[in-house]
Amino acid sequence: MTKISVKNLGKIRAAEIETAPLLLFVGRNNTGKSYLATLMWSLAYLMPLLATDEARERRPAWFKKVSIPKKDQKVVSLGVDRKAADDVIKYLNEELALGGSDFLSYNFSFDGFSNTEISIGVDEFDDFSITLLVSDLGDADNKVKFLGSTYFDREGKSYLRTNFPLNSTIAENRAKDRVFMEIVGRVIYGRSWMLVRNTIYIPAARTGLMVALRALVSNLFEGDETSTVDLPRPFRDFLQKMAVPRGRLSVTAPGPAVVQWLEKEILNGHILASDDEVPSFTYIPDGSKLVVPLHAASSMVTELAPFSVLLRSRGATQIIFEEPEAHLHISAQRSMARALARLVNGGYRVLVTTHSDTFVQQINNLMTLHAHPRRDEMLKKLGYEIEDLIDPRLAGAYEFVPDGKMTAVRKVHQRSEGFVVKSLNETLIDLADETISIGESDE
Repeated sequence: MTKISVKNLGKIRAAEIETAPLLLFVGRNNTGKSYLATLMWSLAYLMPLLATDEARERRPAWFKKVSIPKKDQKVVSLGVDRKAADDVIKYLNEELALGGSDFLSYNFSFDGFSNTEISIGVDEFDDFSITLLVSDLGDADNKVKFLGSTYFDREGKSYLRTNFPLNSTIAENRAKDRVFMEIVGRVIYGRSWMLVRNTIYIPAARTGLMVALRALVSNLFEGDETSTVDLPRPFRDFLQKMAVPRGRLSVTAPGPAVVQWLEKEILNGHILASDDEVPSFTYIPDGSKLVVPLHAASSMVTELAPFSVLLRSRGATQIIFEEPEAHLHISAQRSMARALARLVNGGYRVLVTTHSDTFVQQINNLMTLHAHPRRDEMLKKLGYEIEDLIDPRLAGAYEFVPDGKMTAVRKVHQRSEGFVVKSLNETLIDLADETISIGESDE
């Protein structure tokens, strides 16, 4: 299990987060949920922190001794045991102490983290190993050297293969950076790294970003030195992924299958991307030939469109989703909770920020049903399927509570009925008391 500790992150005074396949960040508006979600995204993409010249020089000695093999050399092998892993964790925390402020300023796109402290701890570790081999790829007239890296778990089974071009000294440094990043990721997240390394952030501002996609992409990514758009790095990554879709995945994969289910349950139609260099998106209602531009579609459609497009066309395996309940009727919020449960059961990792009592209660119901003594009977009665249920052992929740001018982040401990979020319940009780009081005043 990975433990992330942070102090003085925006309004957050302190937080201790244990990662899990399903994480809920719950609380009132403006309590720092998005800040912590952005940090979680940043820790999946550490290259800007660890690939500077200074950071390279401070890497563990055993890694600095690793050299890219010459073409005529045999395979170079590297093993990473617990001692090496401890070196990596120590190194990473030192780099976060030295450069974490600049790293966060770069990711958030503003300065304001001079007092922020971040550290990472790991409870469990499995040895792994790497082999490096240089080979030529291409035809006889156009050969390019590549560094091939293969990663093996402790059982000797390969779990990742990568190739990086070696056409210059700079390229060689970047290839070695990439190998080191894979080592750091595997040490921090263990076997979950294969999911974390493909993280997508879906921001709360997705409707505006989607409608203005073409203009924003032109401004941000086409070398316009007069650009006035200044967005956090996860937002830029979101725009880039929306603008440069990959080939479509098989509909039998968990992501696209969930999208198909969600389109049937909520959207009552589907989202199409054009073939333009920067695509435009349209909505086609079920049973209709009408093609609706996204800017003319309902807010529900524009809110769900990025989720639909990215799961269909990107290889994301961890999704950080801000306010998945936004612009959804409470019945649709319940369906969204089921969709995210299906993703988790399909092997994805999901982190959501939310302030919806309906969404949290639906998650609780799906966890409670998982171990219900009459589960099959209840599934049939309530219209659920087995893939809707959430194993409570896979879920964690944190409540963001105002504490003076700052925020305290508290772990929400599971009870038999699920996560009991005090701030949500207090508001519901206040509303009920007010309703009763108003009703009694008429008597």
